[in-house]
Amino acid sequence: MIMNEAAEIKAIFSLFFAIFWGISANAHPRWKAFNWSYFHLKRVRRRLRRAIIIFNIIPIFYFSIVYWLLGKTDFSSSDNWLKIFDLILFGVFPAFSPFGFYRLWIGCMELSPDYFYKRAKGKINMNAPRNKVYFTEAPKVEIFINKETACKNILVGLIYIIISVSALLPTIIKLTYKHLWHQ
Repeated sequence: MIMNEAAEIKAIFSLFFAIFWGISANAHPRWKAFNWSYFHLKRVRRRLRRAIIIFNIIPIFYFSIVYWLLGKTDFSSSDNWLKIFDLILFGVFPAFSPFGFYRLWIGCMELSPDYFYKRAKGKINMNAPRNKVYFTEAPKVEIFINKETACKNILVGLIYIIISVSALLPTIIKLTYKHLWHQ
């Protein structure tokens, strides 16, 4: 079966998106994003709503839009080196967004940790920095949350997503121009 360049790039994007999603998902258990066993607790339901939006709904829309845009992108390079560049730029670059979604999640949790977690009583880990507040969710589970880094994590998350989609900016501009001016 012969694949055209757009199909190859879509396949590479899908593969790397899945790989990067798996890497970032390995950190989710620490934050108890999907702690369904404690669904009866209000703070867990709040966290679940945020997790479903940031880790499920937004990435599905992102993936669908990027996949559609890759089908509309013009890959007309005949040189092998340019094809390799296209594969990396359009296939791998947009796939980095899961790291951004994860940073957005962390930032949201750090903005108002008392809204999402139960504050731990007493200092649990004597080796942790003093400026961190300790939260707990289940027995013997501790989470250190530093509110000072919330905005930084949100900013880094947005930068990851913006840089990820920036490779497709020429296609977005071309489609917008075509839609607005050539109806």
